[in-house]
Amino acid sequence: MPATFIPVAALRCVTGDKEIPGKGLYFTATLERSDGDLRALAAALRQRPGHVASGTMCPMIAMVPPQVVLIAKDGSMVRPKFR
Repeated sequence: MPATFIPVAALRCVTGDKEIPGKGLYFTATLERSDGDLRALAAALRQRPGHVASGTMCPMIAMVPPQVVLIAKDGSMVRPKFR
């Protein structure tokens, strides 16, 4: 994430399953928004990826990375890459 980008809002898409009585199990997607203090999140996203020990299984095989969009005051958006 660019050092000059200052987020004022964060959007996250959370997916899952929901049991609807009488209708069955449905796949759901919920959009969550945060307008709070995002300094800690921005600092964490600016950190370089840590070292992974040799022989460690890649977590991308078993995990779906979060779907996040950060929004600046001017309306510009950044979608961080998770590694």
